[in-house]
Amino acid sequence: MPRYKIQDTRYKIFFIIVQVLFVCMLMLSYNTIISFAVCSLFFISYLFFDRIWSENGHKTCKWLAYTGDISFSIYLIHQLVIRVLFHIFEVNNFYVLLLFTLVITLFVSHLTYRYIEKPFIALARKITTRERRDANSALKQIRSSK
Repeated sequence: MPRYKIQDTRYKIFFIIVQVLFVCMLMLSYNTIISFAVCSLFFISYLFFDRIWSENGHKTCKWLAYTGDISFSIYLIHQLVIRVLFHIFEVNNFYVLLLFTLVITLFVSHLTYRYIEKPFIALARKITTRERRDANSALKQIRSSK
């Protein structure tokens, strides 16, 4: 049973207005910490809204679900991308750094998820399925021998 109900479009309109305000605050902000906080609030509010939306029987956003799948890769890669852009290429403009970090991190995370994580997840499932099947057959043999 969903805790929140989306009755009509008022909630959607409210959500859009809040997001536009967050983006405006970000663009007007000159403080890096405030900008990061605003971006975080923007994303968290979107996650909250998407959860309410999906609990009420609507389809969840596909790109957000995929971002959840690649989130571990994003976590591992983003700091490396920031360091490379900041120190090697000397990108000092916050907005340029944010944009390039986002694009490069998502691209590299997609590649690592597709070519590293997914095959190893499939391998782990295969191994655990085989071990579970072997354990069950061994247990059946022990029970039948008694």
